Amino acid sequence: LTQNAQLGPDALAAVRNAVLVMDARGYNVNPSYRRSVPIESPVAAPAAVTPTAPIAEAPFQEAPAPKRPTTGRVSLSLHAGAQRVSPSWEAAVRVVCATPVNRVTIRPGACRGALDLTVRGTGVLAGSAPFSVPGGERRTVRLALTSRARQLLRSRHHLPVVVRTRGARAADRLVVARLSLTLSAPG
Repeated sequence: LTQNAQLGPDALAAVRNAVLVMDARGYNVNPSYRRSVPIESPVAAPAAVTPTAPIAEAPFQEAPAPKRPTTGRVSLSLHAGAQRVSPSWEAAVRVVCATPVNRVTIRPGACRGALDLTVRGTGVLAGSAPFSVPGGERRTVRLALTSRARQLLRSRHHLPVVVRTRGARAADRLVVARLSLTLSAPG
């Protein structure tokens, strides 16, 4: 502290007036500010005090806070698992339910839905499986191939497929994710 200064009565009155103007503006502009108790105007020098009956003031009631989302935001993405189908004829797809970067998430949501595997260009269903991944994690989902997809893979040795989500939700939002990959027959 290098200097100590006090405002005189005129300067203090100017500051009070400026604060009252800002307070009035806050009530007009900000809904959260409207829930607070307003600043009272300064009272002039007290006149002769006469006893009066106490004034019953209504207690201040705060408006309820807006409902907050129960879960944080998450995003859903699909990544290729192993390109080669397992000996039990299952294709692997990695499902990532990511939380926002550089943001602390107290209750991350989850990603849920189903994956549909179709042969690219034909629309033939090659497999399907449900998934559920907690926020901030990744899981490998195994899709059992249909008999038609096994037959195509045995004859061609490689099968171009598309993986799409069905009825997928990332937290409370409906999302759609898609991935193209080529499967190889089990070795």
